[in-house]
Amino acid sequence: MRTLKALVLAALLALAVVSFAGAQGITVVTTWSSSFTVVNLGDDKATVMATFYNENGTKFVVNPLSSGATPVWNPFILDPHGSRIIVMEYVNGLPGGKYSIVLSADQPIVAIANVAGHDGAVYYHGSYQGSWATATEAYLPSVSKAFVDWYSRLAVQNLDAAAQSISVEFYEAGGTSPICTVSSSVPPYTTRHWNTAGIACDTGSIPDGYNGSAVVSSDGPIAVVNEDYNETGLRAGGTQVYSGFTQGWTTLYCPAMYDRFADGQDVWISSLNVQNIGDQDDARVRIYYPDGSMEPPGPDPYSIPPRTSLLLVYNTGDHGPAFAARVEVENGQPIVAIANATIEYEAPSQTYECVPSGAPELYSPLAMKWLASDYNTGFHVQNIGGASTDICIEYEGGYAPECRLGVAADAVAIFVTPGHLDLPAGWSGSARIYSATNPPVDIVGVVNQGRGWGYSQTGDQSLSFALFAP
Repeated sequence: MRTLKALVLAALLALAVVSFAGAQGITVVTTWSSSFTVVNLGDDKATVMATFYNENGTKFVVNPLSSGATPVWNPFILDPHGSRIIVMEYVNGLPGGKYSIVLSADQPIVAIANVAGHDGAVYYHGSYQGSWATATEAYLPSVSKAFVDWYSRLAVQNLDAAAQSISVEFYEAGGTSPICTVSSSVPPYTTRHWNTAGIACDTGSIPDGYNGSAVVSSDGPIAVVNEDYNETGLRAGGTQVYSGFTQGWTTLYCPAMYDRFADGQDVWISSLNVQNIGDQDDARVRIYYPDGSMEPPGPDPYSIPPRTSLLLVYNTGDHGPAFAARVEVENGQPIVAIANATIEYEAPSQTYECVPSGAPELYSPLAMKWLASDYNTGFHVQNIGGASTDICIEYEGGYAPECRLGVAADAVAIFVTPGHLDLPAGWSGSARIYSATNPPVDIVGVVNQGRGWGYSQTGDQSLSFALFAP
């Protein structure tokens, strides 16, 4: 039985009211709720079991996962390439609180978690991928404290049957040693939380204005999630969530970037955080763009010391409004990277993990068209093969595929669910995106979820994650 172990924001939040220290010492009381979506990548039916753990490590196997006329029982069955959304507030028998979840199945599966919160006036939204629980070290290329009012919450789950010591080292950009170290003994299957707004370092300290990186280590398997959040000013509600990396690569693709991209009255800007996860040598890094340009353009690449990260902000319009980026290392050092996007002077924000390679077909566990009257989905899909290809998307439910013909090498094809006329309003399900030429080429992609036009809530209504390869 293959097992996907996912940490969901240091726990899925089911009808929970939680308090956390915010900027300038204020306390914001936020009500959080969550959902998770699972897709079966196999060609046979999958039996999927969901097991929940609260903050104390108490195990819950509950039924049903969703009540009503057609309840979803635990375990539940997924058709080949089918998906299922589970909304935490409808799960029977779970008291309000924070929960992490372990999913197991007899077919290959992938999963995402969506988290949503509000304090009565401001809304928070984030999304991230589930992670395999085999690593004893994880890397976070972006961690903040009072960085233009951004802070970070780290969630680290012990996925071992025994208690273990978990430590976190925080690094400044360009530094050579950690500026802060924290550690804790964590009971089996329990999640430990660290918030940079009020963190008490065992050694050192984290200054205000900090944007750096972190390394999480333990003796046994762990899963890690980081949430960058903003509670004050025009960006109040901003939420950027991603999973910690457990390995590095020498090439990474970031297929959805924005440099003053105008979407109606909104202007989107991106940033890129690249971390050298090696522990010996500097990583010599260049970033390439489909138009043939690169950064830095001169003979000297960026030099990123071990464990530290490089931050680039795209807010000039020089790269074109929407583009892709490829990050390459010249001296073999392993790197990881995330791409962020936010509306200028507003809260809607997104983050996704840049990916090391592509595949001829990719999957999204979740897509939506005017779901709950509001939520829609967009896809940025890049051709990383050496020849042009047709890129098509198929939505769960047997709808006719939609294709972009003759997508050139390195170019990006964009799909949006409102543009697929056969999809009914209120639809949600999985999506398959593929190269339709023979032979096919590899593609990479990013999913953007967001509320449609006309909503009135203040805060972040936007989230993103990378497409999955089977």
